[in-house]
Amino acid sequence: PFDSVRALMGSARELGFESINADLIYGLPKQTPESFARTVAQIGELRPDRIALYAYAHLPQRFKPQRRIIADDLPSAAQRVDMLGGAIAFLLMRAIFPEAMASDTWAGMSALAGSWIGGGANMMAMKEIFDVDATTFGQFAVVDVAVGYAWMATLIFFAQRAAKIDARSGADTSAIDDLKERIAAYRSQHERIPTLTDLMLIVGIAFGTVGLAHAIASPASAWFGANVVWASKVSLHEPFVWVIALSTFIGLALSFTRARSLDGAGASTIGTLLLYFLIAAIGMQMDILALFDRPHLLLLGFVWIACHILLLWLMGRMLRVPFFYFAIGSQSNIGGPASAPVVASAFHPALAPVGALLG
Repeated sequence: PFDSVRALMGSARELGFESINADLIYGLPKQTPESFARTVAQIGELRPDRIALYAYAHLPQRFKPQRRIIADDLPSAAQRVDMLGGAIAFLLMRAIFPEAMASDTWAGMSALAGSWIGGGANMMAMKEIFDVDATTFGQFAVVDVAVGYAWMATLIFFAQRAAKIDARSGADTSAIDDLKERIAAYRSQHERIPTLTDLMLIVGIAFGTVGLAHAIASPASAWFGANVVWASKVSLHEPFVWVIALSTFIGLALSFTRARSLDGAGASTIGTLLLYFLIAAIGMQMDILALFDRPHLLLLGFVWIACHILLLWLMGRMLRVPFFYFAIGSQSNIGGPASAPVVASAFHPALAPVGALLG
């Protein structure tokens, strides 16, 4: 228990110990980014002279006692990245702004970690679990939107320069390029000047599909959340994920019908336009004034996500991963399956379903 550790460290200092070290391990069974954020904050309060951070190595083939650990209890790779990034961000910011990072900052970070792992519903759940103050929660909600969507906007910006980035890294983009070429060839064969009927059909199908998805999303997410144990692991308890998934798969289904000819009339172009309307609508929900009291929290968020970006970039460079997969992998972690198709569409409208599946 934390009180016992605090008492022990206090006694050690009273007895004259001049240097106290704290070892932290992330990636342990049943550990989450939210619980690890609390641990890091508590250790920060104790102010040890050194903090060593280690990753848990699960090697049951070498260490017999580890064979009793259930593999499903281990945090995912994305969760481990969030744990490492959160720890670095919090400890760095605490060293720079010790007074400002006190109190319930760790609780707000737990809520933010919940959002970046599982979306808005997880963020609300962490608020209740860790009893996050309403003001702190509101401030971290702004950090979530500001940092998360600033990064999404950055990915969308660099999506237009993906070819140059991949050429420098030597990534194999043949599969992605082949898909783009087939879509481009199809569009060139069927391209035509749209009529009023075409435009009405495109808009009608788009809004009709989204409306149907919204109608199904709420009851479906509620049922899965209440009856399916693993629903929260793949975000099926969130209505917005159902909206994105249903819209995407209905679009896929329509691509096997005569409706696919509407792409020649500009369906993908209109879809991209509506996509940017969605991004703008999301951005308008930010309340920047909420951060005026604690502007350092925004810096905390950017340091945290910078760790995430650096780790993914290093792995991408080592494996020569195409920038498309780097972007979708990152957005799937930070934004979840709801926003991965948005970033995928910025590379090419035909890749939106790929983003949905990878997200």
